[in-house]
Amino acid sequence: MSMDNVTAFTKLSPIQKEIVLSWRNHENVRKWMIDSEPISLSRHLEFVDSLNDTDTKHYFLVKDYGVIYFTHINYDEKSAHIGLYANPYSKVFGKGAFLMNKILSIAFHNLHLDILKLEVFSDNQRAIQLYEHFKFIQTGTVPFGNRSMTTMELAHKR
Repeated sequence: MSMDNVTAFTKLSPIQKEIVLSWRNHENVRKWMIDSEPISLSRHLEFVDSLNDTDTKHYFLVKDYGVIYFTHINYDEKSAHIGLYANPYSKVFGKGAFLMNKILSIAFHNLHLDILKLEVFSDNQRAIQLYEHFKFIQTGTVPFGNRSMTTMELAHKR
């Protein structure tokens, strides 16, 4: 899969950074995030700038579709945690699957990873179904405040 319409956060224009923030702060996105409070523009810009100083996190804007990201990247173990959030203003069908295909392409072809991990709120059945469709398996649950998180993993066979 090509990198068309995929831009690293570190290469975003000021307007693109504000668009990403508006998506992230949308109520339908925030409610599924670990930090569910609105994020200020200054905090968001500091975070984007901090990505220039690390190779263990990569965040990407997928034009019109949403955001995908890789954290806790371990190149020795060829593993990373992944996540995504869709553009809450777009009515395009299949955004989640499109974003997952981008994640898998970048993970396996660009970053040369073999193991993808994630945590998702256990009551986010729509996301869990998406991940299971892409062959992620549930590996456990962990408490998170008064909720729980389901841990999932995908091992890529080369």
